[in-house]
Amino acid sequence: MYRIKYVTEDNLDDFLDSVGSSQAKLAQESGVSPATISRIVKGEQSFADMKHSTVLKLADVIGYPMRNVTTNELIQRKANEVAEVMSRFIQDDNAAFCKEWTHDLPGKWMEFFKTVHKCGFNLDYAQTDAVASTVSLWALYGQDGNSQLWYQFGKLSHKFGGTKRGKGPMMDADLGDFERMKEIVALVARYGGVIDYVSLARQFYLLLMGDKNILDQWGREMAMGEAAGGD
Repeated sequence: MYRIKYVTEDNLDDFLDSVGSSQAKLAQESGVSPATISRIVKGEQSFADMKHSTVLKLADVIGYPMRNVTTNELIQRKANEVAEVMSRFIQDDNAAFCKEWTHDLPGKWMEFFKTVHKCGFNLDYAQTDAVASTVSLWALYGQDGNSQLWYQFGKLSHKFGGTKRGKGPMMDADLGDFERMKEIVALVARYGGVIDYVSLARQFYLLLMGDKNILDQWGREMAMGEAAGGD
């Protein structure tokens, strides 16, 4: 997983390569001319010297934070979109889609974006990463609930040796790697916990956007769950 703090003129080309995109595709998706994007990558054009409306077009597609461009208002709007899309996946409860996703079948991305488009959104790279990571957990481990993942993990932790098992996956998530979150969700599901995947998708997105408060929130929820574990 490619983890950055900010997309800048210096790392834009590397970023595009890391997400399987290109300058041409970015131009097509953003409406910014290929020549402009080429000048940015070559160091001949800075974000600061561009029209603000043009930079916002790039930010809307890239998704990941761009210094002095990405606003809290934009992040919150896109976090709401992530939550709405995840809600739609759960609402549709498509068994065939879940099978495609859990078995990594070729058609999974086509079905993924069909559902996204039903919501009327074009997800950026960060949003897609957050939703896809959450969908992979939901498709594997099932029904949606109202409880926060880390509260459930803390509450059930006495069954599998304590909360220390959560530290590594939590730190990986802070670096943008959600693969080991499967360990956490699997443990919670194994012992009957039912979690709120919509909230989790939103938290994944906010983590990708650099919101360190999410880790503090997870830590508090885990401690509260651990304290309630004997109830």
